[in-house]
Amino acid sequence: MQNKRWTLTFFTILLTFFAACQEPETDKLSSPRKRASSSDDQVAPSKSGDSKPKSEDKSSEDEPKSDPEIPQTPEIKLPETMPKPMDGAMIPTPQPQPLSLSAGCKSEVQLPEGTQEFMQGTLKRKFIVHRPKDYSKDKAWPLVLALHPNGSNTSFWDATSGDRAIRKLFGDKAIILIAEARKGDWRGDLPIELAYFETIIGQAKAKLCLDEKKIFSMGFSGGGSFSGVLGCMRSDIRAFAAGGAIAYFEKDKCIGKPAAWITIGDKEAVQERKDFVEFWRERNQCSKEAVKGKPETCQEFACSNAMNPTIFCSHPGDHVWPSFGAEAAWSFFTRFL
Repeated sequence: MQNKRWTLTFFTILLTFFAACQEPETDKLSSPRKRASSSDDQVAPSKSGDSKPKSEDKSSEDEPKSDPEIPQTPEIKLPETMPKPMDGAMIPTPQPQPLSLSAGCKSEVQLPEGTQEFMQGTLKRKFIVHRPKDYSKDKAWPLVLALHPNGSNTSFWDATSGDRAIRKLFGDKAIILIAEARKGDWRGDLPIELAYFETIIGQAKAKLCLDEKKIFSMGFSGGGSFSGVLGCMRSDIRAFAAGGAIAYFEKDKCIGKPAAWITIGDKEAVQERKDFVEFWRERNQCSKEAVKGKPETCQEFACSNAMNPTIFCSHPGDHVWPSFGAEAAWSFFTRFL
């Protein structure tokens, strides 16, 4: 009996000991889970003092700054042939042309600043040269011919202030030749005047460094009309600007096809002047459809060739050079520089 009690007591102690051993084992398995869970939920302070989860900190260091949940829009490449957007009007822009250097770029003898005189047969003729202050024969410059109205002289375009002060406006960007008509009237003898321009343009090409593809002419009244003659009868006039002009030339004898900028006063818009506009619009293959230009009284016709645009500008008043004329003409010429 006593042996049975001892045996029972022994098994009771053994069971108690076994149970005691099992309890810590359970704690060992469950405690790490609790500790791990609690450590993951804690927030680590950032260096700046802001509290961000470690996962966010790691993301900001190892991943791009862009939100990874929003896909990045792929770059869209336009076809190379797609035209550039244009401001309102579907008017193509002339493309820059390669230089055509004149002989004067290599000449040791250069035309000086100021009045130049020469004999044309028995006629004593003159013209005025204005070179940019930093003129050098190492650079090819544009050339602008300036023609006074009938009954005037070189002083019309030689002013240093006012609406016709072209020297102040673009004298540092181009060479200016101010021409003078025989007896002050361009209508006297067209062949003689064409020979006069052959001489002065020839001298400029021979003794000044020009880009021969950038020769322009501008004028008012008779000077505007003869700028049209030069555009018609010569092939080296890139563009002309004319105010209050009519056609002095025979239209079927034209060989030139310059870009044209023309202005007419509202009170001088007689048929001859309208016909002058129409001739150049048609010659440059432009439709009658037009869009507003600058200033607002100007309209640019839709032309098939961007290299030969035609623009017409009206202005208030009668037979006068408009206040915006010189600036608008030069702006037109700069399209071809």
